[in-house]
Amino acid sequence: MDLSFGCGPAMVCGRRIVIAVPPVFVDVDTGIDDALALIYLLASDADLVGIACTGGNIEVDQVCANNLGVLELCCAADIPVSKGADEPLSGRWPDHPKFHGPKGLGYAELPPTGRRLTGHDATAAWVQAAHRHAGELVGLVTGPLTNLALALRAEPELPRLLRRLVIMGGVFAGQDRGAEWNIRVDPEAAGEVLAGWAGRHQLPIVCGLDLTRRVAMTPDPRQGECG
Repeated sequence: MDLSFGCGPAMVCGRRIVIAVPPVFVDVDTGIDDALALIYLLASDADLVGIACTGGNIEVDQVCANNLGVLELCCAADIPVSKGADEPLSGRWPDHPKFHGPKGLGYAELPPTGRRLTGHDATAAWVQAAHRHAGELVGLVTGPLTNLALALRAEPELPRLLRRLVIMGGVFAGQDRGAEWNIRVDPEAAGEVLAGWAGRHQLPIVCGLDLTRRVAMTPDPRQGECG
């Protein structure tokens, strides 16, 4: 399976070449981890073309504010941010976890911003981005799959339109006592998305707890970086 995403300048046989940077659309419930992911995606080896917001780690209105604030903090370009679901496909979210703090970013205070949300919701944002970058778009979901499930209902051709789908979620049976958060809070959405991609030549890349728990930010390295 080809897992490459493309990159920026590279050297081949001593010559500098430029490889196309992939357009990336992200769907996030921005707590601390997703904020860090956004910062990485603002680097030059990705082209962040849109952000969908979903409830999960925190209420969706706060997720929207966090995303706009992170973009402002990073002096990022005017990347479209769209509000999405604040409830799963059925039922309600469980109580929001406390480890992300009262506003999802610990106790960090983001700068004020004049940035505004788009005039359309996250479902439309997914569909528009997929058509605008047909065959090239990399979709990345690091929160519940609710927005993507709704987008798949609106546009069943999404699996064909996306170049690749990457999901942070899930856990192998027997490796953890509980279910992984992103899947647990909206299992119906996860089921619809995985069913929509079933049988496709380019199956989603699903990064479960077996992978994400290998990546840790411990106090000592962080303090060293911050002085």
